Amino acid sequence: MPIDYVNQLSPHPNKGVLGQPLRYDTPKLLDRKLNNLTTIVKEKKKWVALTGAGISVSSGISDFRGPNGIWTLQMKKQEIPVINFDNALPSYTHNALTALEADGRLKHLVSQNIDNLHLKSGFPRDRLVEPHGNCFMGMCPYGHEYYHYEAINSVGQKILPIRCREPGCRVRYRDTVLDWDQELCQDYFKKTIPYVRACDLLLVLGTSLQIKPVSTLTAEARRHGAQVVIVNLQTVRVNKALIIYAEADMVMKHIMDTLELEPTNMVLDQPILHSKHNPKDDGMIPQ
Repeated sequence: MPIDYVNQLSPHPNKGVLGQPLRYDTPKLLDRKLNNLTTIVKEKKKWVALTGAGISVSSGISDFRGPNGIWTLQMKKQEIPVINFDNALPSYTHNALTALEADGRLKHLVSQNIDNLHLKSGFPRDRLVEPHGNCFMGMCPYGHEYYHYEAINSVGQKILPIRCREPGCRVRYRDTVLDWDQELCQDYFKKTIPYVRACDLLLVLGTSLQIKPVSTLTAEARRHGAQVVIVNLQTVRVNKALIIYAEADMVMKHIMDTLELEPTNMVLDQPILHSKHNPKDDGMIPQ
C-alpha cells in the first residue's frame, strides 16, 4: 500500500542536516579501509548491527537527508514521493545481515527503518528491535503483535479498526510507527542497550547518526570496549571509529566474501519469530 508517511508526521523543527552531498572514499583510501575491515570481521565474534534508511535505497525506498531525500525535498518545497513499501524487496545488505545472524556472528539488530525489509528477508523477530516501529505491524496495549500482509497507512500509534486476536483480549490494535515526540519501544532499552554494551563489534550501516537516542549507541559501544565500523554515504561525525564512505551493499559483499558466506535470498510475507540460536545462550543480556 502506498503510504503518505512524511505528511502524517507532526511538524518538527529539527530534522538534522539535510541535503548533504554524497561522499565516497577514493579507491586507494577505500582499499586501505577494507583491508582494516577484513582484520576486524575475522577477529570479532559478537556483533550488533544498527541500520538506517541508506540500506534501503537500493530497494527503491528514498532516504531522508540525502540530496534527494524525503526531508530534503520537503525543505525545498518539492514534491515528495508516496512510498509503496509493499513492492520493495530486501537489498543485498538485508540478506547479508540475515545470513550473518544465521551463522551466529550477528547477535542483535536494531533498525531505525519502518519498511519491514529486515523481517521480509527472514531476519528473526526475537533478534530484531525496530525502535521507530514497523509499518506492517500493529500492537495491542498488552504487547500482542499483529502482522499485516500489506503496509498499514497509519502513523503515531493510532487505533486501528482491527481487534486483538489473542484469546480473552479483543482490544483494538494500534499502529507501531512513532511520531516525532513519542517514546521508543521498551525493547530498545531492555535488549539493545545491553547488547551494545556486551558486543565486540558495532556495525553501523546507512545512517548519518543525527537523531538521539539511537545516535548515542556508538559511544556506548566504544565505552565498553567494542570496535565501531560505520558505512555511510554522507559525513558521519563519530570519533574512534572506522568510517567507510561507500555503498553498504558493496561493503557487505566484502564482508561476506571475507567470511566465505552467502547472503540469504528470501522474501517472506510472515515473519520468522525465533532464531535458530536461542538468545538465552548468548550470555550478553540479563534474562
